[in-house]
Amino acid sequence: GLRAWFERWTISPEFNPEGRAPVTKYLKELADNAASPLMAAVRHAIEDEPHALVRSDLLSLSCLRGVLSGQTLPDFSDQALASVLRELGWEKRERVLLEGIRHTLWSKNFPGDVRSEAGLRLEYL
Repeated sequence: GLRAWFERWTISPEFNPEGRAPVTKYLKELADNAASPLMAAVRHAIEDEPHALVRSDLLSLSCLRGVLSGQTLPDFSDQALASVLRELGWEKRERVLLEGIRHTLWSKNFPGDVRSEAGLRLEYL
């Protein structure tokens, strides 16, 4: 009976069998559940934007590491963190010295000067 029902079901003309699944809250939940603990923690930290240099368009690797240090994660290297950022579509931009601290800046869809923008964001702290 179930097979007959599926065989009679009319598929919508808008359906593209070669297309991508729509991004829904369920897809995001599935991605979170399948992600490594580090990947999930990085995604959540970027969504929460807890620091001036941990935002959805620009972040400092050292600031992100500081945000993640308060969580119960297995030990991870900067290389592992960089790998997660690349997988999420981030681009490594440049190393800068801001307020006496070395930062490796990463961006996502940020076309401007990351050095000056990072300095401006730190001024507001």
